Formats: sequence, structure tokens, C-alpha cells
Amino acid sequence: MGKISAVDLFSSWAEMGKDEGMETGHAPSVEFMISKSIPKQKVNFRNDIGCGNGWLVRKLNTFDNCFSVQESMVQNQ
Repeated sequence: MGKISAVDLFSSWAEMGKDEGMETGHAPSVEFMISKSIPKQKVNFRNDIGCGNGWLVRKLNTFDNCFSVQESMVQNQ
């Protein structure tokens, strides 16, 4: 089996609908990480997040102190 790029791998998973399962499966641990990390962030901070289907970026966009999420990153595709 040859090597496949992460982009191609995750894209194929999304085409099969696995992205929704990953969102559901990862949500509890991600929620925990957010609850621990966001309160400790300084006023101006940046997160570079591989957005997959965009669910985490859309979630972070709901926080009052999140002011710079690009619209193109939160649209459902």
C-alpha cells in the first residue's frame, strides 16, 4: 500500500460520511480541551485548526471572544 496524503485520506473519509462520525466521537474530548484552554488564553490569541468539515471552527465562532473566523471557513460545504 502506497503513502496517501492526509488531505486525500481525510477527503475520502468525508466523502464516505466518516467526518460526521468523527465529529460526534471527538466532540466530548474536544469540549473538555476547550473548557480547559480557552479561559487561560490571553486577550489576543490565534488557533490554527485543521477544520475537517468545519465543525470545530463553527463551534469556536460561537464564543464571544472569537472575532476573526473567516466566513469561508464556517460555511457548510
